[in-house]
Amino acid sequence: MLGFCLLLTGAIFMLVENSYYQYVDNNGVLHESLFLPLSMLCFALGLFFVASLLARKVIGLFKSASGGGH
Repeated sequence: MLGFCLLLTGAIFMLVENSYYQYVDNNGVLHESLFLPLSMLCFALGLFFVASLLARKVIGLFKSASGGGH
């Protein structure tokens, strides 16, 4: 559940960054807020948690299929 919440939080931060805080001024300089790094961090952590959950489920299936479910 934590992984999915982090993925959702990262997506929301990215949407907020792209909608409100990212702009190019008259000199051609791109201005960004802290939402971009936060969105990438939340998204990466969410992917890590979801991937580790799936890996544990797959390993558990292989162990139970081979009869070593102890």
